[in-house]
Formats: sequence, structure tokens, C-alpha cells
Amino acid sequence: MHVPKHAIIAWMAVLDRLLTNDRLVRMGMEVVDKCWLCGGHSETRNHNFSECGFSRGIWRAILRLCCVTREVTDWDGELGWAVRMLNGKSLIVIILKLAWSAFVYSMWLERNARLFRGRNKSVDKLIFSVKEIVRIKLRGMIWFSITVGLMLCNYFFLVKTRAASWFKACASDSTCSLDDLIMVPSIAYRTGRFSRRPRIDLSWEALPLGFLKMNIDGAMLSNETNGGIGGIVRNSFGKCLGTFSLPVGSGPPLWQN
Repeated sequence: MHVPKHAIIAWMAVLDRLLTNDRLVRMGMEVVDKCWLCGGHSETRNHNFSECGFSRGIWRAILRLCCVTREVTDWDGELGWAVRMLNGKSLIVIILKLAWSAFVYSMWLERNARLFRGRNKSVDKLIFSVKEIVRIKLRGMIWFSITVGLMLCNYFFLVKTRAASWFKACASDSTCSLDDLIMVPSIAYRTGRFSRRPRIDLSWEALPLGFLKMNIDGAMLSNETNGGIGGIVRNSFGKCLGTFSLPVGSGPPLWQN
């Protein structure tokens, strides 16, 4: 799954066929040889998408939104990481593929806007535009049932907020703020201890006529190498309308919740 115009620009970037200043100079053209994003370096493909402080900060923020905590390297390092990790059809892989191609497209669009129109966007606006692109694309996905699509379209905003709120409620001595937990869920590992609470047995309750109910849960192996999520949708009579299960790769248990 991809956005065609994003895929074209990303593929041209991989092949180093975008008309960056270094390529224009090799063609014999006279150009102002500077990076239009940071203004402090000669413009090349590698610099624009990984070495430039402006684009590097945006890509790091996007990775954190996806709960991926790793140090951003040079272009070859980032491309090698993508080739190794972004394989398969798991939910996190789909999101990261969309986010990466949207990032490359947005950086090239911002570069051209600054060069040809004299307009520029802030870091926050560019990050928000990438989030919106991913959210809108996920909204159009067709899965096993409509409820899966609803879950995915709110993935960035709902799941992490719910998980962070759950952790704050269980770890009463945690010093992390809710915003920090939403941004980087892995910090839950380093702070707080879970308080013991009495077990409460609950049973399914009938819904008002015409309503649907979706239950979702996740699980992770003890070594955190593999995990998944699953859910079931029932109507007001308790009849099962659909189920789903998806692998979500490795990561901390808070991510699965």
C-alpha cells in the first residue's frame, strides 16, 4: 500500500535521480549551492534527507511517533535499516512505510517551496502533515471488517493515549507525564512499579439496539521478539459479526496494549 506520488519521489531519491544542486552542477548548470532546508551545507541527496539538521529532526520525531527509538544515521544507514526492517504486512511495517515515503516527499516539496516560492513551513506543521497523510491513507484501508479500519485510522492518536493512561493508573509512583508516555511509550520500562489491585470478573453486557461493540487486546512474548493484537465485534444481541488478528512485530508490552 502506498501513495503513488510519494512512491515516485521516494524511488527517485533511492536512485539519486532528484535534481539536487550537486546533480545540476554536474550537468553544467550554475546554481546557488546551498541546502534550502538548513542553509548551511551544499545540497546533495544524502544531506537533504538524513544529514541536514532540519530533516533529521523531523525524521527522528516521526520515528518516535511510531514508538521506534533509534539513532538516525546517514542516508545509507537509514536505507539499509528500511530494507532490513520494513518487510511483511504487519501494522507497524505498513505505518512506517507510509511515514517514510511521506517524509521524503514532504522534504522534497518543502525544499522546492523554499527555492521557487520563498515559502516555508515550521517543523511542527511538516510533522503534522506526515501524520495526516498516514491517518488518511489508513482510513481508506479495507480489512476484514469495518471496525479494523476504524481502529487503524485512529492508531496514532487513540491507542497510545489509552495505553499511557492505563500505565499512569497502574503505576502510581511514576514521574512520567502523560504526554511523555504518549510520545515515547518505552520510557514506562524505566519508571514506576505496578500497584496490585483486586481481580474483578466482568461479563459481556448487552448493548442498546442497533449498537456494535468491539473488544481489542494485545500480547507479547516474554523476550519481546514477537507480538500481536486481536479483536472481536458483536452486535446488540451478542452475535459475532467479525474478528481480526494482526502481527505487530517486536517492542515493549506497552506498545501492544
